[in-house]
Amino acid sequence: MNFPNHIAIVTGGGSGIGRATSQQLAREGARVVVVDIDREAGREAVAQIERDGGTAIYLYADVSQSADVQGVVNHVVEKWGRIEVLINNAGIMRFQSVVDLPEDDWDRVMSVNLRAAFLFSKYALPHFRHEDGRKGGSVVNVSSVHAPGHHAQRRGLRRQQRRIRGVHACLIYRGRAASCARQRRRARRG
Repeated sequence: MNFPNHIAIVTGGGSGIGRATSQQLAREGARVVVVDIDREAGREAVAQIERDGGTAIYLYADVSQSADVQGVVNHVVEKWGRIEVLINNAGIMRFQSVVDLPEDDWDRVMSVNLRAAFLFSKYALPHFRHEDGRKGGSVVNVSSVHAPGHHAQRRGLRRQQRRIRGVHACLIYRGRAASCARQRRRARRG
C-alpha cells in the first residue's frame, strides 16, 4: 500500500478520471473523500469503493463556490483531523467555438477548472500533515487540453503551484477521456 491511512480529497471524484483516481487511492489504503456536484455519481463511487473494501465518504460541493469548498475542508478536518492528498480534478467542458460560446459558459468553465483548484488549495493546505504530525502532503492539479481556454487554465494552475509551499505539487495534462466524449455527444444532441 502506497497511501496507508492517508486522507485524500478528490474533486470530481464521482465519475471518469476522478472516480478511477478515488478507487485507486482507496485500493492503496487511503481514506478517500469523493467530492462531486452529482450526488448520485458521488454516492455510487463511494459504494463501489466500500464494496471493494476501501474507506470513503461522499461530500456534495459546487467546487467553484468558496462556502462549499470550506464546508468540505472543515468536514474532513473534523472527521479525520488532517489532509495529506488533494486531487483537483473537477472540470467541465464546452464544445462551442469562441464566437458561439456564451460568456456565462466561459465564466463557469474558468470557475470550475481554475478557481476551484485555487479555493481547495487555499483552504486545504493549512491542514496538510501526515499521521505522525509532520507537515506535508501532495497536491495534484489535473487540466484538460480540450477545455475552452485550456492554455489560460494551464498557465494559471502552473503559476498557482509555484506559490504552494511545504508540500509536493504537480500538474497533469489529460487528453480526451471517455467521459469527455460522452459530454460532447450530449452537447450535440442539445
